[in-house]
Amino acid sequence: MRILHVLGKLDRGGVETWLVQMLRELDGSPYRCDFLVHTDASGAYDGEVRQLGANIIPCLSPQRPLTYARNFFRILRQHGPYDVVHSHVHHFSGYVLALARVAGVPVRVAHSHSDMRVVERGSSLRRKAYCALMRRLLTHSATGGFAVSSQSGDSLFPDGWANSNRWKLAYLGTDLSRFSGPVDRTTIRRQLGLACIIHVVEGAKSLLCYKHVVKTVFGATKEASA
Repeated sequence: MRILHVLGKLDRGGVETWLVQMLRELDGSPYRCDFLVHTDASGAYDGEVRQLGANIIPCLSPQRPLTYARNFFRILRQHGPYDVVHSHVHHFSGYVLALARVAGVPVRVAHSHSDMRVVERGSSLRRKAYCALMRRLLTHSATGGFAVSSQSGDSLFPDGWANSNRWKLAYLGTDLSRFSGPVDRTTIRRQLGLACIIHVVEGAKSLLCYKHVVKTVFGATKEASA
């Protein structure tokens, strides 16, 4: 089975790291993944992804719908056929999966990784119209979808999505084996220039408002101080 994942760039983000960890486990399996990205700049994971046998295919001009469509169809002709298009680009997934539907890709999956509603509430009328259109396209074009949380599902999928077999709540796991060894806390603190009396709160997410960073840090700080 051939799967085309669609995302912005293969840098060190949560989605990208999860996809690369998944790719490492697919060696010898019947699944083959390629990655369509919206840039021709190099990403942090590009080298490893290619070593694992996957193609990284730039599809440029997402801000120009007709040009993007031509690029997308060309990629499917040259690198396909694909059994699955799996899109990770939130609202724009509506357009991606509509194109995949026109191209005859049988399985079209939308994956919601963020709750973007806080951003949408303060957006312009033009942006709100765009988001509404993308949701409509996604509803008509996706054969299924995954959300990493109930909030991210509410942000992208139709009302009542949690009661439908078409949309699934699927928490993402991560490989923690590299962190399972013993750690000398005193040495690490010395390397970072941190005094032993300072509480350290570490977060593995980007510092964007829709990632609920303030809520996460406040909760972790409160727990550490208890």
